[in-house]
Amino acid sequence: MDAGTAEAVASPPGRDLLDLLHEGFYALLLVRRGCGPADGTAFRRALCDWLGGVQAQARRLGLDAEDVRLACFAFAALADELALGTPGPLREAWLQRPLQHELFDETLAGERFFEHLERLREQGPRHLAVLEVFRMCLLLGYQGRYAFQPPEARSWLLQRLGDEILRWRGGRAPFAPRAQAPDHVVHRLRRQVPGWAVAAVLAGLVLLAWAGLHLHLVHRTEHELAQVPAVVQPLPEPARLTVTWP
Repeated sequence: MDAGTAEAVASPPGRDLLDLLHEGFYALLLVRRGCGPADGTAFRRALCDWLGGVQAQARRLGLDAEDVRLACFAFAALADELALGTPGPLREAWLQRPLQHELFDETLAGERFFEHLERLREQGPRHLAVLEVFRMCLLLGYQGRYAFQPPEARSWLLQRLGDEILRWRGGRAPFAPRAQAPDHVVHRLRRQVPGWAVAAVLAGLVLLAWAGLHLHLVHRTEHELAQVPAVVQPLPEPARLTVTWP
């Protein structure tokens, strides 16, 4: 365990960023479950005021200012995505001005979220608290730029992030860490396999299945017909009269 990990694990217990944002995450979970507020504008204003209180409390606790800013940014990105994806008054209130724009003057949170996340991961356990906030956003369904990519890619990122946090918390070590694939492995594999190859394989499987079913039905029909006794008997051969002239 390196010095950074030891410092992160040995830090005194107290309220961290995830604890400070707990109430907000619970409110967004209710929105995700379809229990959104009737007044979207009031809810949006309440979230803005609440995030301001979170930042003030974090300053009193002496938490890193940049970590606090990034944690609130991640929360705002999740809130924007959930609100804009919820039909009704909540979406209408958010369309006018998302939280990312009002609080952080940002309009590309779907990209910035993962750029910040990658940078924090590279810096390791020094930013463990804010990394846990980013992970919570992903667990609550945040997609960002991954909304337009295969779901396996986001799942792979979430799994790796969870393993890293567990390791930095002093949990299990990863198995064969040098053998881990990069986050974009799924995209690269999908790009290398042409569409016509996938279609050809599927067509071949369909033909094989049809041929197997056809042979099975022919064999079964012949077997059942062999068990049925003949119903129509052949007519007896008629008598023949032969006349011979002298």
